[in-house]
Amino acid sequence: MLLRSRQEEFVEKSIKALKEHNNTLSVAFTGAGKTICFSAVIKQLTEETPGYKTLVIAHRKEITHQNQDKFKVVAPNISTSLFNGSAKDWSGRVVFGMIQSISRPAALENMPKFDLIVIDEAHHIATTTYTTVLKQSAALNRDVKIFGVTATPKRGDNKDLGFKFLSCADEISLGELIKSGHLVPPICYRLAFDSVEKQLQELQARAKTENRGQDFINAETALILNTEPLNYRVVEEWKRYAEERKTVIFCSDIKHAAVVNDAFQAKGYNSAVLTGDMKDLQRERIFRDLQNGNIQVLVNVAILTEGWDYPPISCVVLLRCSSYKSTMIQMIGRGLRPIDPLVYPEEKEKTDCIVLDFGISLKSHGDLDTNTELRSKKTMQSIICIKCKNRIPATVTKCPLCAERQKDFECPHCSKQVLYPVEVCPHCDNFIQYVNCNSKECTERVPVHISTCLFCKTDQRENKEKREEFVVKQTKKKIESFHMKEINILKECNFLWETLLPDEITGLSEPSMITAGFRAWCFVFSYDTDKWAAIGGSKSDSFLFDTQVLYKGAKLCALSRSNDFMNVHENSESAQKVSKWMSEEATDAQIELLDKCYVDQHNMLFKGGGSKGRASLVITYCLKVKPNLDNIKRLVYK
Repeated sequence: MLLRSRQEEFVEKSIKALKEHNNTLSVAFTGAGKTICFSAVIKQLTEETPGYKTLVIAHRKEITHQNQDKFKVVAPNISTSLFNGSAKDWSGRVVFGMIQSISRPAALENMPKFDLIVIDEAHHIATTTYTTVLKQSAALNRDVKIFGVTATPKRGDNKDLGFKFLSCADEISLGELIKSGHLVPPICYRLAFDSVEKQLQELQARAKTENRGQDFINAETALILNTEPLNYRVVEEWKRYAEERKTVIFCSDIKHAAVVNDAFQAKGYNSAVLTGDMKDLQRERIFRDLQNGNIQVLVNVAILTEGWDYPPISCVVLLRCSSYKSTMIQMIGRGLRPIDPLVYPEEKEKTDCIVLDFGISLKSHGDLDTNTELRSKKTMQSIICIKCKNRIPATVTKCPLCAERQKDFECPHCSKQVLYPVEVCPHCDNFIQYVNCNSKECTERVPVHISTCLFCKTDQRENKEKREEFVVKQTKKKIESFHMKEINILKECNFLWETLLPDEITGLSEPSMITAGFRAWCFVFSYDTDKWAAIGGSKSDSFLFDTQVLYKGAKLCALSRSNDFMNVHENSESAQKVSKWMSEEATDAQIELLDKCYVDQHNMLFKGGGSKGRASLVITYCLKVKPNLDNIKRLVYK
C-alpha cells in the first residue's frame, strides 16, 4: 500500500520526534488517515529493530478492532493480537488493547515490556487509567517511547497536553483536508436572534469567571435556546437550507432534544432522539433507521460529538454552545466526510455540508482550523487608536490612554469581529480592503464590503461599483484557488494524470482525466454541472476486480478519492516505473496501437512531445474505459 505524500511527511516527522524526544503528539483531523499513519510509524520502527514490541491503546472496543484491521493492510507481515474484554493476548509484536482492560491490576501484573506505546485519541491521556498503564510500562522499560495521535488536541477540561508530551511532531488540519479534497467544504450560516446572542455571550463571560474558564453549563444554555419561537425558526431555516439533506442536530440537554424532535415531527419530518441514557439496542435501531432512510433528522445530546462517522450526513445544526473550539470542530466534522458510493450506493452525491448555527459558536471561534499548542500561550494583537493614534492591544474596545471606544466590524472572509482599522484579519490572515468615505466632511476610510461608514453613518451606495469589483475579485480568487488546489493534488499523486479533450476520441462533451499503474486505473469525468464522478477499474488480467464508482460530487474530492484508490492497489515499484516512463519516448508498439485505436488522432495528443507514460494512459482509456463507457454512465446516473 502507498501513502499519500502528506501522510509520508506526517510519518517522517513523527518518527523523527520520537527518536529526538522519546515521546511526541501528532494531530490528524478526521479524513487524514490517522490510523494508516500511525500504523506506518509502527511498521518502520518494528522493521528497524528486531524484537520491537508495540502496544496500541484505544478507549473503545470497536476502535481497537478497526485499528488492528487497518494495521494489517499496512503491515500484513507483522503479527498482531488483541487485549480487551473478550481476548487477553499479549503475544503479538503489535498488541491492540482497550484501556479499560489493560489498566486492571491483573493485566498490569502480566504486562510484557514494550518499546512503543501508541495512544489513539490521545486527548484522553490525563485520566487515571492511562497514567497507570504508562507508569507500569515505564517501570518495565525506562526507554519506552510514547506516541499520541488525535484529531482534537484541545482537552474538554482546558488542561494542557504538555504535561505528557514534549513535542507536537505534525498536524494535518481540517483546512488542509478540505483543500486537498479529502473532506467536503462546510457552508456555514449564523442564524441567532440578537437577544439570544446577547444572553449566550453573557453566559459565556460568566463561565470564564465563575466557572474558572470551564465550558458552558448545558442546562443554562438550554434555557436560552429551548424556546418556542427559536425551535419554530430552527425547523423553518432547516427547511429553507437543507430540507433534502440527512441531518444531525446537537442539543444542550435531553429535554431540549425532545422538544426539538417534536418540532420536526410536528411538521411531518422523520426525526429521532439519541441520548447517552439509551441502551445499545435502542441506539442500534435508530442508526439502522437512519441508514435505511426511515429517519432523516437525528437529534442528539453529546453522544455523536466524537468517534461517530456517517458520511451521508450533509447538514449539521448547532443548538448547543461550547467554549472550546475543538468541540465545535468535532460537531461540524460529523458532516464533512465524502460519500463512498460502494458503501452507500443509494445515497445522493455530496459536494458540501450545510452548517446552521443558532448559537454563538461560529462567531466565537471563527475559522475551523486550530493550531496545536501543548502549553498555553497568549499572543497580543495591536491596532492604532482611532483618536490618539497610539498603539493599543486589539483585545480592548476602549483605548487605555484616551478612553476612546474603538470601532469594530465583521471580517468579510471569516465573519469574525475585528477592530478598525486592521489591514489583515488576525483570525484568518486575509487582507481587508478599504475605500474613502463618500462624505466630503469625513476623512475616514470604510471597509469596502460595508454599506455604511462606521463613523459618520453615510450611505456608501456610490461605492457600489467598488464593492462589486471587490466581490468579483473575491470570486476570481476562489476560482484561482480551486485550480491551484487541483494542481497541488495532481502533484501529490504518485501516478501521472492525463487530461483527455472532449472530442470523438473520448465520446464525451467535457474534458476528462485518467491515471493508471500496472494493476489499476482511475477515470474522472463531469456528468452534470459542477459534479464529477471518479471510476476505478482493473488494468491487469492477473489482478481482476469490478469496475466501480469511487465517488460522485466535487471535482477535488473525486481526484483525491482516485489517488487513494491507486495507492491501495499499487505499490512503490509500479509508481517508480510509471514515473520513469515520463522521460521516455513512446514506443513504436504504442504508436502502432494508437493508430489502431483512433487512426491519426495520437498526433494531436502528442503535440509538444509524447512520452511512454502518456501513451500508456491514452491506450488504457481506449482499451479499458471507452468500450465500457455506456456501462460506466449507467453506474453513475442510476
